[in-house]
Amino acid sequence: DSLREYAKRRLPFDFIRRHDADNEFPAEILKEMYDPTVLGVHLLMIPTRYGGGSGGTYDIYRVCEALAHIDLGIATSVFATFLGTDPLNVGGTEEQKEKWLKRIAEERLLVAYAATEPDAGSDLVNLKTRAEHVIKNGKLAGYCLTGAKQWISNGGVADVYTVLALAPGGPSWFIVERDMEGFSPNKHEDKHGIRLSNTAGLSLDNVYVPAENLIGLEEGKGLLQA
Repeated sequence: DSLREYAKRRLPFDFIRRHDADNEFPAEILKEMYDPTVLGVHLLMIPTRYGGGSGGTYDIYRVCEALAHIDLGIATSVFATFLGTDPLNVGGTEEQKEKWLKRIAEERLLVAYAATEPDAGSDLVNLKTRAEHVIKNGKLAGYCLTGAKQWISNGGVADVYTVLALAPGGPSWFIVERDMEGFSPNKHEDKHGIRLSNTAGLSLDNVYVPAENLIGLEEGKGLLQA
């Protein structure tokens, strides 16, 4: 009911038609929908102890279905944040969840799930993005990520990305922030439909990620977490 009431006020047909024609992501709408005083829709998949609503898969399905009745692009944008938090929810350490899920909840961060690649598509076994060890003073300090991702929902607009890369110990998920040096989103794809959802490739050119951003702090768990 809240979603339908919000859509009547803020998402009239002409607004959706105009943004669809312009192939434009309505960033102000998504940020407003993430505001807890308005809807706080992004909180659904975050456990209560980190400031969320502890929703389950069925809740997420129902909310995304309701949003899709309004506009499939907006539904996809919201679902992309749910999907982007999945590796953290599934495989993150308690400290990582405390830090990142709380930030996502409190700062209303848009999240993206960066797995697919230009050549491999969704065939994650043929992952090309690499995560090389960075050793300082004889200890693992972090990783340098190099590669490309393709068809990433929220790719050009997210604040935080969960990125799947091949580490020396096997496929692993890493938390990448938008402003990290060497990281850059590509242009928004001009799609045939679902045009209010931002879809973009990602370029990672020797992006340094601290070791604490390896989800679960153990290499090789990426496919299980995916």
